[in-house]
Amino acid sequence: MINFFEKIILISYSIPLVFCSAMFFYVFLLIVVGNKSFRMKLYHIYELPIPSTKSHIASFDFFRGLAALWIASFHTWQWLRPFNDSIYSIFPIIGKGNKAVPLFVELSGLLVYRSLRGKCSSADEVLRYAKRRFLRIYPLFFCTIIVSLLLGYFPSDPTKIQRFLAEVFMLRTFNYHSFVSPVTWSLYVEVLFYICLPVFVIIVRKNVITISLLIFLVLSLIDSGQTRELSIIKYFFVGIAVAEILALSNNLEGLCQVRAFILFALGLILLFLDFWNKDVLGLLFKFVNIDLKLDSTYSFSVGISFALLLLSCIKFVPLVKIATSFPMRFLGVISYSLFMWHGFIVIANTGIFFDGMGSPKGHAVIADGGVGLFIGLYLPSFLLISALSYACIERPFLKLRPK
Repeated sequence: MINFFEKIILISYSIPLVFCSAMFFYVFLLIVVGNKSFRMKLYHIYELPIPSTKSHIASFDFFRGLAALWIASFHTWQWLRPFNDSIYSIFPIIGKGNKAVPLFVELSGLLVYRSLRGKCSSADEVLRYAKRRFLRIYPLFFCTIIVSLLLGYFPSDPTKIQRFLAEVFMLRTFNYHSFVSPVTWSLYVEVLFYICLPVFVIIVRKNVITISLLIFLVLSLIDSGQTRELSIIKYFFVGIAVAEILALSNNLEGLCQVRAFILFALGLILLFLDFWNKDVLGLLFKFVNIDLKLDSTYSFSVGISFALLLLSCIKFVPLVKIATSFPMRFLGVISYSLFMWHGFIVIANTGIFFDGMGSPKGHAVIADGGVGLFIGLYLPSFLLISALSYACIERPFLKLRPK
């Protein structure tokens, strides 16, 4: 019978990167708790720069961070099975982590459209928008490419240079056949959205809410059986509709607590029903012979449920207090780094590798630590490495963005 300390030693040898980074996280946490001046410096470092709209809704950081953590938890369970099956038995919601992708997409549609709304009247404005998007996304993305190259995730064959260049220029955005990190499949769709959004803003100047929701409905009707990339495009338009509602109603200042609670409750109910493959809104449409995509990861009602939750977080005080607390906002600030690096952390020292075609391969060989391994080591490792990534890579480039 292996005792507790022997098991810890076994785990430390099994996944040294995760174990060591988690230990550094705990030391770092003790310093933060015990040193007020150091804690105040962290507050300064981990505050996102003011957006180009000069209007920042802190609650949205919480949802972005939650989505990133949910996806990371999902892959920690999925890629290392069966070693982490005990996590799913205790937290079955982890198994639905792929539903966090629509939340990410809606938030992107909301925030990026909000930054561009009414600002496409000149080439200079569009150029500033392009620079801001580039500096937000590309530097960290490029760093993950270099790490992938150094770790040997590009296949050693005559196409290696071609695939490396395709990755550097993000050609997967235009349907190039391969990409390295499996988690970036949705990022390429997002880049395509960045490219197309100025055209949408220029063409659709009025009735944005109606047109966006109509596009969402049409895409929900035709996306059955399509690729996952095509299936998530519709959620950008839900985000655009939410952004327009916020703009037209002056951030919902007149929304009372009761109505905010109703939005929150409806969004939560729809979301949990969707978790159990009960697409209620899709069923209602089916009564009038409109067949939406039912029982799907990227269903119709999951988009509406996230929209209701995003609207409720503006004025529903209990949710706002949680979402705007520093730990939650910190999670939102490091969310992009968490999204980009967690895949590398999950497979580190496990026997799994990226096959260069957008998939993880191999079988995990690690000490089975169950829930304790996940909460005690993987989550702290995610947080530490993502925090360092934001401070050292993201933040310097964010400060270069044009005002």
